[in-house]
Amino acid sequence: LSPAEALRFMPAVVADAELASAVGHGKVLPLAALGADGPGPWRVLDDDGRLLAVYEDHGGATAKPAVVLPA
Repeated sequence: LSPAEALRFMPAVVADAELASAVGHGKVLPLAALGADGPGPWRVLDDDGRLLAVYEDHGGATAKPAVVLPA
């Protein structure tokens, strides 16, 4: 069972290369840039469905990483 599958109860966001780079560096992101909807937390996946991070609401209109997985 992959990490992405284990957390399938969380909504998922698929990151393009630019967003994946920001996620990999643990940046706080605007919810609009993350493409997140609802209260979170959100799985952030790459184009292949691999889990990059789990982001959570950071208050207002931003999200922060709860955990970032190594590349």
